[in-house]
Amino acid sequence: MSNNSTSRRSFRDLFGQRMLCRLSGLLTLCWFTVAAQALYAQNPVISLTLKNATVREVIEAVKTQSGYSFWYRESEIDLRKRVSVEAHDQNVLKLLDGVLADQGILAKLEGRHIVLYKSDPAGRGREYQLKGRVETEAGDPIVGANVLVEGTTNGMVTNSKGEFALNVTAGARLSVSFIGYDAAQVEVGNRTHLTVVLKENNQLLDDVVVIGYGVQKKVNLTGSVAVRQMSEIENQPMTHASQALYSMPGVYINQASSKPGSDGATIRIRGVGTMSSSSPMVLVDGMEYSLNELNPGDIETISVLKDASASIYGSKAANGVILITTKQAKKGAPVVKLSANFGIQSATYVPDVVTDPIQYMNMRNQAELNEGKLTVTYNRDDILEYEEGMKHDKYIYPASDWYDLCY
Repeated sequence: MSNNSTSRRSFRDLFGQRMLCRLSGLLTLCWFTVAAQALYAQNPVISLTLKNATVREVIEAVKTQSGYSFWYRESEIDLRKRVSVEAHDQNVLKLLDGVLADQGILAKLEGRHIVLYKSDPAGRGREYQLKGRVETEAGDPIVGANVLVEGTTNGMVTNSKGEFALNVTAGARLSVSFIGYDAAQVEVGNRTHLTVVLKENNQLLDDVVVIGYGVQKKVNLTGSVAVRQMSEIENQPMTHASQALYSMPGVYINQASSKPGSDGATIRIRGVGTMSSSSPMVLVDGMEYSLNELNPGDIETISVLKDASASIYGSKAANGVILITTKQAKKGAPVVKLSANFGIQSATYVPDVVTDPIQYMNMRNQAELNEGKLTVTYNRDDILEYEEGMKHDKYIYPASDWYDLCY
């Protein structure tokens, strides 16, 4: 007995040691696998050979091999530039740095994404506060001048002393403008303070006083004016120009139809007027025009004049004025934009009806027999005739699912 017990214990010990060794080996293999994946995530390598390919083709090839997605601004990279690549087990970031070096573009890893960004060796990306003053040629301050950092929405108007303060980066460019003066563009460089002198333009000042169309002029500031830039609602689908007026203060819109391009909207500015018509006057680029014939995609800004500000347009403006400025051509390369929208509607409830005529006639007859009637609506000959006719002429003997056809 003791020999058998000793043998069983030896076998269990040996089995336990073998299982422990196997488990230890499996854990070691998993550790090396995770470590290798982490190492690859930090230093992904690829092999790539391309001759006279575009930068876009190189990026697509790297994306396919590495499994990483790319983030970059197309305006900063010349994707049509042709390059040649010869790489074997090379770090993907070094490969991209070599391809894009002449464009001043660097690459970095952000999780599962490769980010391409403009290099900034001179520290131009550092942001600091710039103070300045806008004045006339005589040295007088200009109050309310617009100061804007070009290419951004960062801007302000000058205070009562003609002063402004903006956060800018070194090398930024300012655009300074004021009604009646020529606009000025100023390079900031590394300066922390600058003075901008605007030159008076008498012709522009006269135009502002006489015309008063298209933009918000001094004379319009005597009353209530609501202004909307179309860039604020560019992501909203619109089928009619009147939809751009929704939610503007003091403007009432009632859409009488949902027909695209002709919604029949009723527009009222601060209630109903006393004249024969209560509709406001619509001016497009200074010309009286109909909203029904205007493409919403052509609109750049909309201004609504509600009371005294509309008086310069005479009696036709008694119910308010809607001023629309359309987009104008700009200097530079042609740009093609496509905007498309679609909608899906579905019925909340569709009855489960019988669409087979033969089944319907048989069920109708059975229902009438169940009611105790001695005669039925469809006799056997009629049903056979219809069943045979469906095989030869679907127009005389139709079998239509009308719900399906209507929806």
